[in-house]
This record gives sequence, structure tokens and C-alpha cells, in this order.
Amino acid sequence: YIGERPMGLDEAGNIENANGFVDVNLSVDYRLSKRFSIFAEVNNLLSQSYYRWRYYVERPLDLRVGLTLAF
Repeated sequence: YIGERPMGLDEAGNIENANGFVDVNLSVDYRLSKRFSIFAEVNNLLSQSYYRWRYYVERPLDLRVGLTLAF
């Protein structure tokens, strides 16, 4: 959980606050062999739309999967 925090000043010079939010993430990594592994990551499982920084809205749900190769 990240609580309410100041983001900066608005046009009138007042402090603008960002609302608090809960960010839940999950990642899994499975090693297939000594050289290969696969992974999956899910970010923002609650699918909330929030501002982490001023004017930068987080994606509602982010899913990544991939294969890694070690040399």
C-alpha cells in the first residue's frame, strides 16, 4: 500500500495530492534446464488506475511472459 502523497503544485499554486493505492504483483520463474528458463509476471493485479508520478497513469493490468537463455 502506498498512501496519499504530494505530487506537486497545480496552476493556482496549491499542493496537489495523489490518492493512495494498493499495487499487487506476482512473478513466477521456472528453470527448464541449466540454460533455459521461462517466466511470467503480472503487475497491478487489482487493475486499478492510479498516478504513481504526476501525469503518468499506471497501466490497468500488465502481463509479461518470456524465455531466458543463459550462455
